Amino acid sequence: MAKLSNPMARVRSIAPKTAAVVGVSALALLGFMPAAQASSGTSSTVLGCYSTWGNTGTSAHCFNVTLGGRFQNFAACNVEADKYAYISLQQGSTASDWGQLNCTWKIDYSSVSYLG
Repeated sequence: MAKLSNPMARVRSIAPKTAAVVGVSALALLGFMPAAQASSGTSSTVLGCYSTWGNTGTSAHCFNVTLGGRFQNFAACNVEADKYAYISLQQGSTASDWGQLNCTWKIDYSSVSYLG
């Protein structure tokens, strides 16, 4: 291999190799990041309220609440802190779509609790 005495010629010779190494390293690093994974479900019903989740988000639903009070929608987020939303409802109330919560990467499950 010929020795390059000109400093700029050395840079031009090394630059493509360096760019290739950096590109491959970046792709390898992305392989270690958690990906959003599809999962979905429906929680058990509590006094007429339940929660649904899918992929990264959740929403709660209440129909003809059997006991008035404060309800909580809970999102169990994978990788980040869990999230909560609240609503107060009277007996017999309906709230068909409340407490929307979103996780950045993935939601493991959600649930509704009665707080009284």
